[in-house]
Amino acid sequence: MATSTESPLNAQTVHLWWATDRGLNTQRLQELYLDWLREDERARYHRYMFQKDKDLYLLTRALCRKVLSHYVPTEPANWRFESNQYGKPSIVEPEEATYLHFNLTNTPGLVACMVSDRYPVGVDAEAIDRKSATLDIAKRFFSKDEFQELQTHSTDSQAARFFHYWTLKEAYIKVRGMGMSIPLADFSMVEDKEQMIQVIHHTPGPHTQYHWYFEQSQLAENYLLGMSVRLEAAIRPKIIIREMPLL
Repeated sequence: MATSTESPLNAQTVHLWWATDRGLNTQRLQELYLDWLREDERARYHRYMFQKDKDLYLLTRALCRKVLSHYVPTEPANWRFESNQYGKPSIVEPEEATYLHFNLTNTPGLVACMVSDRYPVGVDAEAIDRKSATLDIAKRFFSKDEFQELQTHSTDSQAARFFHYWTLKEAYIKVRGMGMSIPLADFSMVEDKEQMIQVIHHTPGPHTQYHWYFEQSQLAENYLLGMSVRLEAAIRPKIIIREMPLL
């Protein structure tokens, strides 16, 4: 796979970096990364009740800072962020990096950061081997068409199909920057004749004026990534996926 240097961020290229917690126990995480956090981030870290949640939060923030410093020559501790009313973060400092769009996701064992130099992006990661009441969740949250399509699959394959929908829908609401304030039933994910993933909107609004690009990738055998890019024109950006070492 091409490196970031060989495929820089541009109008045709978006980057996705991921990392696992292999070899990173609590003590090692704290030694390496706790000093990178700002005061508000450190306060949030300490508010988590369980150590596993603290570790996942710290791993996510470490990946974010290390990835962004890959594009702008500044120390990982120098980044400062703010969040909109729905919780989507953006860059405040350094000022010369505010043009970068990024989005984060985590699930136990894996974290990811998606980056573009011009397009809003969204990403979701899920462990597809975990147990969940897929039909119950889908009936409650998915669009009618998605739920009906899910029911056409065998019991053994419903979980995989559920996470196909879930990761795409999460990536889409994250790229819009409004999170779960967007009802998941307000849009449907479909595949066209070329097996390209499309979004069908069931509600009017400015979001219907954009072009949306979607892609999925399976990582480390049991993780599924859903990725979304908001575009002004109907192009197919190349998403370069690379692992970021955190040790």
